[in-house]
Amino acid sequence: AETATRRELELRRAFKGEKSRLLAEAEEAREASETLRAELSKARQEAAEAQRSSEEQRAAAESAARDVSAARAEAARLRGEEGALRGLSAEALEALERGSLAALTAIRQAREEAARRARTCVVCMAAPRSAVFLPCGHAACCADCVDSLRRHASQAAQAAATLQLAHAYDCPICKRPVASAHRVFWA
Repeated sequence: AETATRRELELRRAFKGEKSRLLAEAEEAREASETLRAELSKARQEAAEAQRSSEEQRAAAESAARDVSAARAEAARLRGEEGALRGLSAEALEALERGSLAALTAIRQAREEAARRARTCVVCMAAPRSAVFLPCGHAACCADCVDSLRRHASQAAQAAATLQLAHAYDCPICKRPVASAHRVFWA
């Protein structure tokens, strides 16, 4: 009987241990299940966000493609391509002509202004260029500004008590020493 009681106590202890181990494993499995559910929920949310983002990007790409297509069609009309002009109404063609003439006028004015600036003295920005510097060859100044540059260089040399200058002044374009300046007559 004592052996049976001892055996029964051992079985009860073993059962308690097994029961505790199984309960701990069940708790771990429950926690893992909750973690997996949370990760699955997060993955679903990320997938939905990625889907929305993908749809937004696709919509943006489609919109950009439409914009590019419209810009190409407008460019073809502005270039006067026959196929692009064929389907336009008389009013649309007239509006296109007015716009093109206005653009042409603006282009001519800009070209004339650029040419005027290219012919204007870089020092005073008023008189036409009329002198070329040697040895660099830049025709950058008017005669009055060349004289002014010479006077300024001479005064600076006197103030520095320099008796003899290697050169009088520098070209305002390239900053190379000017050996001489000569009058230029444009044809």
